[in-house]
Amino acid sequence: MAKKQNKTKEIVSPLKQEDIFAPLTDLEKKAAKLVPIAQKQMQTSVRYKEQRMQEVQKSIDLYNGKIKKALKGRWNVPLPMMSGYVDTLLSKTDDAPRVKFGYQDVADMERASKTQAKWDQDSSDPNNMWALKDRMEKKLASFYGYGISKIFAYNDEKGIYKSVYEVVDPLDFECEPLGGQLIGDHKYKGQRNIFKTKNDLIMGATGSEPVYNRRQVLKLITAIQGDTKEIAKIYSEKTDRLRAVGFAPDTYNYVGVTTFNMTEWYMEDPETGEWYYLLMEPHTGIWVRCEELKDVFKSNEDPFTVWHTHPDPFNFYSKSPADDIRPIAEGMNIIFNQALDNREKKNYAQRAYDPEIFPDPAQLEWRQDGLVEASTNSGERPISAGIYQFTVADMPERGTIDLMEFMDNLSGTKTGVTNSAQGATDEKKVGIYFGDLQQVADRLGLYNKSYSEAYGRKGRLYYFGLREHIKSNKLMVRMIGSKGYNWVELVKEDLYPTQDFNIEIVGGQAQAQLDEISKKTKIEALTTLMANPNIGPKLNPEVTIEETLRAGGWEEGQIRRFMDMNSYGSETTVSKAQQAIEQILDGKKPKENRGADTLFMQTIVDFAYDSDDLEQDVFQALILYADSHADIATQNAVRKARSQAGMMEARAAMAGIGAPGGKTGQPRANTLSGDPVLTPGGAKEQVQLQDMTKIMNP
Repeated sequence: MAKKQNKTKEIVSPLKQEDIFAPLTDLEKKAAKLVPIAQKQMQTSVRYKEQRMQEVQKSIDLYNGKIKKALKGRWNVPLPMMSGYVDTLLSKTDDAPRVKFGYQDVADMERASKTQAKWDQDSSDPNNMWALKDRMEKKLASFYGYGISKIFAYNDEKGIYKSVYEVVDPLDFECEPLGGQLIGDHKYKGQRNIFKTKNDLIMGATGSEPVYNRRQVLKLITAIQGDTKEIAKIYSEKTDRLRAVGFAPDTYNYVGVTTFNMTEWYMEDPETGEWYYLLMEPHTGIWVRCEELKDVFKSNEDPFTVWHTHPDPFNFYSKSPADDIRPIAEGMNIIFNQALDNREKKNYAQRAYDPEIFPDPAQLEWRQDGLVEASTNSGERPISAGIYQFTVADMPERGTIDLMEFMDNLSGTKTGVTNSAQGATDEKKVGIYFGDLQQVADRLGLYNKSYSEAYGRKGRLYYFGLREHIKSNKLMVRMIGSKGYNWVELVKEDLYPTQDFNIEIVGGQAQAQLDEISKKTKIEALTTLMANPNIGPKLNPEVTIEETLRAGGWEEGQIRRFMDMNSYGSETTVSKAQQAIEQILDGKKPKENRGADTLFMQTIVDFAYDSDDLEQDVFQALILYADSHADIATQNAVRKARSQAGMMEARAAMAGIGAPGGKTGQPRANTLSGDPVLTPGGAKEQVQLQDMTKIMNP
């Protein structure tokens, strides 16, 4: 809606003890049947994956440099093999793929473009931190073999649409053990360790739009009291991550408010086959929300997206990249520490002594300027006979280094994290560099392809959330127009295409590396053609410039701005027009814009005519404000035309060819006489001004 709305959070009806004794509803009776089943499902999942989670923790310990206490006299120094491997892997896959919303019906072209623009806007918003969450999801996947996230949307207290991308800890995610790789085939799934405060639950049950059951919330806050944040100790590995870097999460968990550890559960009703959503305290079985999934998400789809680094059709808990490198990392740790043990044995070797020659062995310990008492029987027994040093077999350092280098190279060859991936290749040798780049991209493509395919579901869930929660309020999105970037309105009707949008996934770091090779080839081919005097003149100049810029990595909107000669600064103009519109909607009178042009006026007029819910006085105020800038826009158009004509004449004069469009030696137009010399851009603005006058004064 054009008018601004204010919506505040309030308690409509406080909880009362009488709520406990109210008659049971059909939904409460359904929940009483589902919760025991959900608890057993959760227990089954937890026990099934427990051993796998313990194995993964070994890789995480290696990454964090956590080691077991060494035996006396032995070394156990951790090498950064696991951390180097994982960090390099992430650096080569840290760019998120791009979701591209396409259309099947030409009538949906603009709708798809607007949806695309909103995705780009939300996914790049620094407040949403999607890029950071994307990297965190990939890091967890490098250890567990699968990454999990939730994509959904909601309306805040003021009714404003908000999108959410939330990373899910694999330790907290539960699902059907034998459900297979595709999470959509599982009969149940859920997330543990979701913390809600007492106030969250009360407001959710008593607010103007309650979602929690009043009776159940009252039961829960009565049954559980405490002001600490207790992580469910089903898997000790969740807190072991923090202990590995020196923290004590079980001791320092005070938060100061009553907090409840809840579980979200999605399950199929065994009686009806319908999917249900549960939010419950898993140990007591006290639930606070039970609804059919389609009433929580109108799409009737849960918000989870799951992808695997090593797809296995029949095993959800497939192996991870860290599983491949852990034996090598552990082996290199052993080799390195054995070398240290050997060096220490040689430097501090064991010795035997003759007590008849050295009666006080304590004096044999090294001391600066130390004296040692020795009895040689007046020189009959040599002092050297009193000490014997046990020999230690030599372990050549070169052999240790060669073995470690062999294992390092082997791991790089088999996993794709090669020396070139870590920056060791001489990039001056272009052929070697691009060859290594091709190899790395191919090896890491497996991870990126699996992730990119899952990103299609991310785009689908995002679209569902946008369609459900945009409601009637309009959103401004930044789109690429014929002259660069422009701001347009996205309304609810735009999210109901004639046919469903196509969702295509493009990009990603591995794909970007392959694109780099492709761009290099294209630029070389284009350069060769331009240099050919027989072919170069036949190339379309504008297309050539456009493709060269595109190959150079410029964005589409920037390319449009490069190619357009007449609309520089249009973004600023549209922004000022929108500011004026906002002020008029608030009942204020905006200041006169002395830099107004036809675009400024057109933006305001378009808004007035496109907004069907404007009151008449607001509509008139918008039109009158735009109309008041007609003279200013005319003067600015003339000034712009003179400036452009002057620049063109100056360039022509410098080239020695006379006036633009004229012949050498002909008199040039007098730009100081007061008569406007209109360039094509200036003439266009004059025509636009005439059209604007007809619109506002029919």
